[in-house]
Amino acid sequence: MNEFKKFISKGNVVEMAVGLIMATYFGAIVKSLVNDIIMPPIGKLIGGIDFAALKYVIQPASETDGIAEIAIRYGVFINTIITFLIVAFAIFMVVKFYNKLKDSMAKKEAETAAPPAPSKEEVLLTGTVSLFNSIAFFADLARIRGIEGLSYSLDAKLDPGTLRPVIRVSKKGKLTLGPSR
Repeated sequence: MNEFKKFISKGNVVEMAVGLIMATYFGAIVKSLVNDIIMPPIGKLIGGIDFAALKYVIQPASETDGIAEIAIRYGVFINTIITFLIVAFAIFMVVKFYNKLKDSMAKKEAETAAPPAPSKEEVLLTGTVSLFNSIAFFADLARIRGIEGLSYSLDAKLDPGTLRPVIRVSKKGKLTLGPSR
């Protein structure tokens, strides 16, 4: 019983029920449109024919014997075909509008989505460029301070965990700068 309650309470079942009710009344409206508005003028144009009355009588009715008429009502069938075509066209237009709306919403989502995370190669390249820039900075700093002719060592590498540059500069073992984090 709980499973049935869970199934019924789902949104899809309720939406389907609403759609079925709407379709029933929409079909009644279209049937009235065809039978009462479209077919009478068409019948008038082709000689005053009522399509609903068009039929091929197989056996006429006999009141004396109590036999009902047996007939193929092809006029009603023509009305039904026209009704179907109108309903099919209306549904086609609704689905076309829905798909267009869905595509435009998907396009907006794609435009506002975050850019993809950089690949490992891009991260490594960025770290390498940062390392080279850091080396150039410390070399320029050494020249500006006038220690170009002095003995200093520059140790630069990428930290394997963070891929950030680690620079150590030393002048005769006295000046040491730690990691640039």
